Amino acid sequence: MQAKNNFADDVPTVDAKHFQPLGTWTSEQLDKSRAENPFAMGWGPNKARHAVPNMTHGEGVYLFDDKGNKYLDWTSQAVCSNLGHDLPEAVIKAAEYQMRLLPYAYGDIGQPEVRTRMNQLMNEILPGDLRAAVYPSSGSEANEAGIMMARRYTGRQKIISWYRSYHGATSNSSAATGDSRRWLNGDSTPGFVKAFNPYPLFFKPGGQNATEAEMVESSLVMLEEQILNEGPDNIASIMTESVLGAGGCIVFPEGYMQGIRALCDQYGILMHVDEVSFGSCSILFLFFLYLTHYVMSSIIHWYSSLTPSIYLPSIIIPKLKLQVMMGFGRTGKMFGFQNYDGVVPDIVTCAKGISSSAVPMSMVACSGEVLDFFEDKSIGWGSTYQGHPVAMAVSYENTKYILQNNIVGRVQAIAPLFESCMQRLVEDHPSIKQYRAIGLFGCLDVQDINGKNPKLQHEAAHEAFFEYKKEYNRQGLVGLHRYPHIHCAPPLSITEDELIDGFERLDRALDVLDEALGFHSNHIDQNNDEVAAV
Repeated sequence: MQAKNNFADDVPTVDAKHFQPLGTWTSEQLDKSRAENPFAMGWGPNKARHAVPNMTHGEGVYLFDDKGNKYLDWTSQAVCSNLGHDLPEAVIKAAEYQMRLLPYAYGDIGQPEVRTRMNQLMNEILPGDLRAAVYPSSGSEANEAGIMMARRYTGRQKIISWYRSYHGATSNSSAATGDSRRWLNGDSTPGFVKAFNPYPLFFKPGGQNATEAEMVESSLVMLEEQILNEGPDNIASIMTESVLGAGGCIVFPEGYMQGIRALCDQYGILMHVDEVSFGSCSILFLFFLYLTHYVMSSIIHWYSSLTPSIYLPSIIIPKLKLQVMMGFGRTGKMFGFQNYDGVVPDIVTCAKGISSSAVPMSMVACSGEVLDFFEDKSIGWGSTYQGHPVAMAVSYENTKYILQNNIVGRVQAIAPLFESCMQRLVEDHPSIKQYRAIGLFGCLDVQDINGKNPKLQHEAAHEAFFEYKKEYNRQGLVGLHRYPHIHCAPPLSITEDELIDGFERLDRALDVLDEALGFHSNHIDQNNDEVAAV
């Protein structure tokens, strides 16, 4: 076989425009480069890159494209740009300081000051005996490390997680994932077991007329039976989001998380709470914003909904304290599991809000007992960029800003307005069946004219969603889309006036969804039938 020329002796010829300052390329140059230099998009088909806008800059809760359009970021990108799009000056200065002083140090060779300080700060924030352990670069990596720790600590291999879940895209975290993204590559990884949580799609644990307490009891009995059939001595951890984020802000009923904690204690299984979820990578959903009808049809197949339209009303429990999957202030608590009385996990993974996604950063925390176990042995995971000094500096100042400016209290103060706006949308739009909201995170569930879920995970999106999304953008909103859910999660820096304005824009977009799903025409047909009958 003739060897191919690898051009080892050639001097690369690069476009002279590369040496122009950032921000000077025109829209035409950017579009031409994308056409001539294709790159992959990730979950969606690669051709989607041609429909993604050229975003030029951000200010507060707003983003701007190269056409001069101004958009209110209605989902904080992938629910991660918590402080909006112009960072506190202290965060920017910390990044510059660290890049000038020591831009990188490999953890086994040198420990910069900021790592020690960040680790102490995290330990002071974490509840109970939880201790910060490692700082990977993404939520998916954090879950990989958490899974490795559980297996090494227990000497067991199996991980139990839910069908309706998302934990990341790398090997083990993808295998732990339960939604349709697992179908792409996660099913080939051994050692992962899927279980039903209390809200399956087509049945209700305990029976259709079961009370919430009976539903919880039945769900826990079903989980325990699965533990016994898998072999308790084979199970390293039960891995769960504190709140199901990508599936529609689903909160576990009162007593369920406590029951998981009790089962873990009974059988020597570690409880791993994933506070990352909802995508696990910072800009995962951004490419949805301007996709054409054809591209949307392809992508939405992968981003299918897991949340049913049958049992969701029983999920809305006003007395229950709850929080979304990510901590650092979005719902008025630092960590979601803190809203389940008496529950302290053995392993916690988080990302996104730890740096407001200004840089890739995540964290794995574990109990003191688990951390002590590894004092004389490896956790079995490592990464070149683990504990990166610049990422640590940004996250350190970001976390201090959240504490110093009482972002948690600010979210609590604006939450009643947020929820009242969500309630108003349900009352005004027949296509919206119900909502769930807490702090500055909420989700609207879309229904068809028969009251059913119009989008299951193996189905392509309804034509109505394409019409709705076009109007969503025309109204000056930008955000992730995961039909049949409509997520609302603006940056925590949003003002009351901006929040009201955002809901008014969404209200007008939902008028189009109502019409496209046939509610208005259906109403007219019913009136005509009544007239004919008379």
